[in-house]
Amino acid sequence: MLPLFQSDAARPDLRSLSLSDLSALVERLGERPYRARQLHAWLHRKGAASLDAMTDLPRAFRERLAAQARLTTLDIDAVQESTDGTRKYRMRTQDGKFIESVYMPDEAGAESFDPEADEEEGPGARVRRTLCVSTQVGCAMGCGFCMTATMGLLRNLTAGEICDQVYRVNADLRRIGVPGERPLTNLVYMGMGEPLHNYENVLRSLELLLSEEGANFSQRHITVSTSGLVPNIVRFGEECQVKLAVSLNATTDEQRAKLMPVDRK
Repeated sequence: MLPLFQSDAARPDLRSLSLSDLSALVERLGERPYRARQLHAWLHRKGAASLDAMTDLPRAFRERLAAQARLTTLDIDAVQESTDGTRKYRMRTQDGKFIESVYMPDEAGAESFDPEADEEEGPGARVRRTLCVSTQVGCAMGCGFCMTATMGLLRNLTAGEICDQVYRVNADLRRIGVPGERPLTNLVYMGMGEPLHNYENVLRSLELLLSEEGANFSQRHITVSTSGLVPNIVRFGEECQVKLAVSLNATTDEQRAKLMPVDRK
């Protein structure tokens, strides 16, 4: 597997840890078990950007956490906004790499299309605020139509970095007046990178984002897109219940093989 960001590698990334992992850490630090649930909620329900923001955790506990672990938080480096409300975010990782996330609003109305709407809701009944997230810095798939492919693959994103794209954008949307504690309603893993080439971290990020104690997204409202890594497609279908989309980009196998080298693997 491609190495992740190695700075402070000996200290675990709090945002990448499951609730059970946090529970083990809290126990090792001599704190009561409920502190793990508090910490998990701060990380994934409230999307805290720092340990200092976790105001109901004792200062001494936060200091021990800082000594034993690290908290990965992305910085929003630039935002481009379209007239239709779409916002493209360039985010900087802690090791100075850049990734992109794209917010796509679709407000309820007669012209709105929601393929996931229940029949009784009728067309255009539900507001969709979707974020397209990245899973890698660069990409190794080499698709001929993709600008990210020209970068090559620099490294995988951690589960925490994948999740934090959601939390940084939620915070920015609240700042500009989009309603709701969690303005985003839908997620698509269709940004930079091939999600199934970063399989373990993508799976962990989904576990965290689906957690009822955390961001609490619905399986129906998350889609993972792949260029076609067949062994991991089969595995993903067995291990996860979110939606899976396969990118075709051609009408024949011959055309697709020219555009997408993964088709020849």
